[in-house]
Amino acid sequence: MKKVLFIYNPVSGTGVVRKKMFEIVQYYNSNECLVTMCPVLKMNELKPDDFDGYDRVVVSGGDGTLNNFIGYTDELNLDFPIAYIPAGSTNDYANTLGLPGNLMEALDTSIKGKEQAVDMGRFNDSNFLYVAAFGIFTKVVYTTPQEIKNVMGYSAYILEGIKVVSELTTYKLKLTIDDKFYEGDFLLGLVTNSLSVGGMKNRASLDMSLDDGLYEVMFVRAPKNIIELNRIVKALASGKPDEAGDLIILDKGAHITVEHDTTTAWTLDGEYGGEQRHVDISILKKKFRIIV
Repeated sequence: MKKVLFIYNPVSGTGVVRKKMFEIVQYYNSNECLVTMCPVLKMNELKPDDFDGYDRVVVSGGDGTLNNFIGYTDELNLDFPIAYIPAGSTNDYANTLGLPGNLMEALDTSIKGKEQAVDMGRFNDSNFLYVAAFGIFTKVVYTTPQEIKNVMGYSAYILEGIKVVSELTTYKLKLTIDDKFYEGDFLLGLVTNSLSVGGMKNRASLDMSLDDGLYEVMFVRAPKNIIELNRIVKALASGKPDEAGDLIILDKGAHITVEHDTTTAWTLDGEYGGEQRHVDISILKKKFRIIV
């Protein structure tokens, strides 16, 4: 009988794992697996020897939980394939991985899936999985109600952002993407390795790959007038950011640096990434293994 360590965040999303505890244990037992359920709020509660003797380690929670777990095990120099059961509010990374949203199907993948090596991001001294971002829409994308997103799609993201257009904040910065240099005033910056951000399709990552050693980058310049603002909104709402011309920078790169003229709040995988003035982003190619 295989031994499974099931680590879960009891407060992620709607608490589905806590509510379905019996079904989860029953599922693993019926598939000849002996499962140990381990609720964890802080990853440093786990010790290296807690993983000894297990054939499979499963992590359940939101994308932030997975990020924290991978970062912590990396600090401990532990290396094993990770099965992920998405149980957050948006599950962007799970969607990119193609993991099922149905709990029982995800449990099935956790013991019957195959390993895939995937990239990880490095943001100054922190790790991230799929997005580092700042600017006008980065808060909106995580606060727009999911039911509105489901009905209106990508337009919901844009319309919620327009609500705060009267409070537009611009960010003066210098941007380097590998050997390309840009500068000026910007509204938004996204460095991603994901098909979606905040539950919305990521228009900068239509041809992305999880293990190519490259980020997809989208930086939106601050409009000088209402005409430019309309061009930006139309391009984003239509899902064709390239139609905004040089108002939206679309690129790929392995190393991105951002120099702000003042401290700026960043988001990492949907969670607060701190106030930053200098940002150095690099990619760790095929850094960890995940079961898909």
